[in-house]
Amino acid sequence: MSAAPTTAVPGRRVPPRDVLIIAAAVFLAFGSTFAQLVRLWNGDTNYSHGWLIPLFAAIPAYLYVRRTGIPDLGNRPLGLMYVVAGGLMHLVAQTVSMPPLDFIALFCALRGAAIAAGGREWAAGFTFPLAFLFFMFPLPHSWT
Repeated sequence: MSAAPTTAVPGRRVPPRDVLIIAAAVFLAFGSTFAQLVRLWNGDTNYSHGWLIPLFAAIPAYLYVRRTGIPDLGNRPLGLMYVVAGGLMHLVAQTVSMPPLDFIALFCALRGAAIAAGGREWAAGFTFPLAFLFFMFPLPHSWT
């Protein structure tokens, strides 16, 4: 009897330092967005719940990491592609002042950081917490 074939997990070992650098770059790139959101949350009572959204998104993300741990292998090239795509969308969103597009840009960039850290399958566990961040962005005036 032969042993069952093993399938290699695609990806490379990504040093935690690299993941921190990617995450820091994402937060620096979106710094102006976060500053605008804080001004909105403080100035408009319709969006004062914005302070709670990152906390409520962080809880399921934390529980997921606690349950699964951080994998040894990540997919840095694919993760960086997501981060770059998010950065380009962010530039467009800032140019045309479109908050929903800025949310999609942030979603892509954060998902890219997760893919770089742990691969595609592991990053899929963050889909709900990242999507939940939509509620901290203002809706376009035409929607309201």
